[in-house]
Amino acid sequence: MRERKGEKQMRKISSVIMACAMCLSMAVVGTVAPQVAVQAEETATAELKEAPTETPTLEKDFGYEWYLIQYSAYTANSENTKSWMEKITSIKVNDAEPYTKVDNKFLMKEDTFRANVSMVNIIIGNKEFTKNTNKVVISAEGYKDLVLEVGKDYKKVAIHTNHTGGTATCTKKAVCDFCGEEYGECASHNYGEEYESDGTYHWKKCQNEGCDATTEKEAHKGGEATTTKRAVCEVCGAEYGAPKPADKTTESKKDDTKPAEKPDKKTVKAKKVVVNKKRIVLKKGKKVKLKVKLKPANATEKVTFKSSNKKVAKVTKNGVVKAVKKGKCKITVKTASGKKAVVKVTVK
Repeated sequence: MRERKGEKQMRKISSVIMACAMCLSMAVVGTVAPQVAVQAEETATAELKEAPTETPTLEKDFGYEWYLIQYSAYTANSENTKSWMEKITSIKVNDAEPYTKVDNKFLMKEDTFRANVSMVNIIIGNKEFTKNTNKVVISAEGYKDLVLEVGKDYKKVAIHTNHTGGTATCTKKAVCDFCGEEYGECASHNYGEEYESDGTYHWKKCQNEGCDATTEKEAHKGGEATTTKRAVCEVCGAEYGAPKPADKTTESKKDDTKPAEKPDKKTVKAKKVVVNKKRIVLKKGKKVKLKVKLKPANATEKVTFKSSNKKVAKVTKNGVVKAVKKGKCKITVKTASGKKAVVKVTVK
């Protein structure tokens, strides 16, 4: 009885261990499997094989309107070509709906295709062959797509390698008019001569629509700031930085000492104004200076000179008379207190 009880306990322990092992195994598989799948997908994408590079021949399938693409069965690459043909999954003509794959020639229709591996040829229905040169895209599992140029008249077939058409920009390559693939290089940027700038840097931006590329970005430099204006960059002409700080100078101490007061000089008024000439006759353009004396001799008043007709004769504050044009006028010499003398002027 004791042995039977021991056997039962051992069986229970074994069952528990097996159950734990199964759970652990499922958890590991559930974690690893997705990673393996992703890695396999990445590997498959990265390792696509090249489609056949041999240029096939083209003819009309005997008794039908089908296009027969024939590869050589006796070259060093024949086995590789056959391996590729076994993996063909889809054929499209001129970007129309994919043709249906059939395995028997007697099932062929205008919208089907058949890969005859033993004969190393492909038969394609004629439904979508509407152009003089038709685009035929053959897709095979594990291989890059093969693009053929096929003539409508059954006379031309070539691997499409020479891309043409389309216009490249500075952000995108040209797109081939025939196959729709990008090719070549992007066009050059058009930066022009004008700079864009901010408070610190300047740069040139591509002028082409939709392009944000920049070049020649650098900090502003050169120029000299003043106390009222910022420096001007010698490259782009933009102002940058801050104005130059004003020099702080100490104010000179104020001199509280009052200047010595000058004694007032009393003006001695004139009682009479005497001019050296009472009449003068001048030719046009000529000058003469009037000499004035005040009486008494110690008179200190200042005198003024005034012409009655400046168009005939002018007079300066120093008493110089200048004849302007033919005519007559008077020059009045007058003191501040009102004393005066008159000189008659005739211009000939």
